[in-house]
Amino acid sequence: MWDCELYDYTDHVLLLTTRKHPSVIVKLQKDPKKQFVADETANEAAIYKMLRRNTATKGVVPEYHGISVHLGVAMACIEKELDDFEDLGLAKVSVKLRQSAVHAIETLSKAGVLHNDIELRNIVKSRSDPECAKIIDFGRASLSQDKKR
Repeated sequence: MWDCELYDYTDHVLLLTTRKHPSVIVKLQKDPKKQFVADETANEAAIYKMLRRNTATKGVVPEYHGISVHLGVAMACIEKELDDFEDLGLAKVSVKLRQSAVHAIETLSKAGVLHNDIELRNIVKSRSDPECAKIIDFGRASLSQDKKR
């Protein structure tokens, strides 16, 4: 029906693409009984929605396409980017790309977003400009009380 392909996975989610929309990642909750996964997916969607309205953050996060809950399973859709820093190996990440990652984190901070899970696997190369980094996975993110405008 959906013609999905497995792109990647974690302990709690599957990351899928479809042949019809290969540039989109569908983040699908594996076990509907794990409420914390649904909560993190909802939180991630809320952060992406907030960031979508902020022009300063457009280049530092993937484009967000939406969230759905079907048969008790949470799904979020975001634009697929390139490899994460963990897969690349930090030694192979250029200085310019590292600086871009720092800039992305600073941009999110200025927008009032605390990622709360910055790891190499959550920093990816941008599809549109492979020398620019984007931050992904906002399931544990929160809003700062000292948001800079």
